[in-house]
Amino acid sequence: MFIYADQQACPGCRSPLPSPALACTACGLALTGPEPQQVFRALQQVDALVAGMYAAAGPATVLDPAQPKKPRTAMSSASVPRILLGLGALCLLVAALVFLAVAWSALGVDGRTVVLGVFTIVAGVLTVWVAMRDLRAGAEALAAVTLGLLALVLGGAWRAGWFGTLGDEAFLVVAGLIVAAAAVATARWAATTPVALLVGAQVIATLALVAAAIGTAGVIDRGNAVAALAALAIFLGGAAIGHRLGLGVLVLGTVALTAVCWLLLALVGVLRLDELTIARLWGDLAVWPLLMATALVAALAAVRPVPRELRILAASTAVALGTLLVTAVSFDESPTRLALVELAVVAAYAAVSTRLPGVWRWVCAAPSAIAALGLAASVIRLTVVATGELVLNEPWTRGVLDRLDAPDVPWTWPLLLPAGVVGISVTVATILHCADRRARTVVVPGAAASAVALALMPALYGAPLAAAVVAVLVATLV
Repeated sequence: MFIYADQQACPGCRSPLPSPALACTACGLALTGPEPQQVFRALQQVDALVAGMYAAAGPATVLDPAQPKKPRTAMSSASVPRILLGLGALCLLVAALVFLAVAWSALGVDGRTVVLGVFTIVAGVLTVWVAMRDLRAGAEALAAVTLGLLALVLGGAWRAGWFGTLGDEAFLVVAGLIVAAAAVATARWAATTPVALLVGAQVIATLALVAAAIGTAGVIDRGNAVAALAALAIFLGGAAIGHRLGLGVLVLGTVALTAVCWLLLALVGVLRLDELTIARLWGDLAVWPLLMATALVAALAAVRPVPRELRILAASTAVALGTLLVTAVSFDESPTRLALVELAVVAAYAAVSTRLPGVWRWVCAAPSAIAALGLAASVIRLTVVATGELVLNEPWTRGVLDRLDAPDVPWTWPLLLPAGVVGISVTVATILHCADRRARTVVVPGAAASAVALALMPALYGAPLAAAVVAVLVATLV
């Protein structure tokens, strides 16, 4: 019977393959990566189907005695060796630890390092051997042992003085980068073997980058913001390398760590907004962590290979942080000036949203909503004060021409009540426009709320009781 899943024949032209089979010498077909492995498994299924057809045809069918009667299945032939090799890798590590525990006192630091180096080489050779035979469990275990022993070798070499006068943090950086590079190289090499994927090597590469980032923070020692930025650069570089080499686990881990470092950088930037003055924020560059976080997330929004939803989220975050940077100095001003800034933000993003296409309008929603929350706080406070003058202070005991007790506030403060209602209505209209809903639906309720706000203003200005009551009744009837 003809065998389709023949490891000695090219799947494209059926020419004999060299050893190791990295590419066909006849047709040039590349045999590295996950695709050849998928083709081989598909051909195994074809062999199984053909064998089933022969079996259904009965004993009259004549098979070629030179060929096996049914194809080999990698699972049935390799499951036991995989388990044994996994246990063997564990036994190798245990034996190494036992040997070192017994002979540690007799060996010097140099001798211990050499012994660990020999174990590392042996484990690496075994990793290559089992990977070329498609023994995934054994390859995963031995690769992890090899990389772990490499880390121990580096530690022993450092203790022995082979790295000179390298400090603790600097050694952590060097060792982390070396182990990460070795793990990335191992994972990339595995893609050219039958096992195709080594998850453990990519996880170890991610952990090694974490060690390098921690060491970098200690070497720089210039504050949390610089440490977070340095760690972010390391993880971002790891993500770029993983993406370039097709190492998905490494990309996933480093992207998650990059996001954590970015959040830390943004948090440090927000905490540095302690003195809200132009001289402090911009003269002393206290805002640089937040400015850097804004620039990074804005750059992410400009990367086209990134999914559109993530790009929109990044752009929205960048716009919100940028708005915070511009308006931060107004947070320490009077309520009137702060409300005017919030109204300006609402109006600006309402105008911008009409210029943006489709779902990109959502980048205006976050700063508009935040500004509207500030306006809502002012509106609620003023409404409570006005309602207290009309209801809670027993106005029925006064004459109709007696003036109410006006709160001791600037004359411009009561104007924030209708202005805040208008700003909130504009924000709701902006969000409806972002959601492709008709923004005009907010006109009627917005006008009604504005009328009520105008009716409450006489109470805030200490108008006569009759005027305040009439204003409320007119607003209610309208």
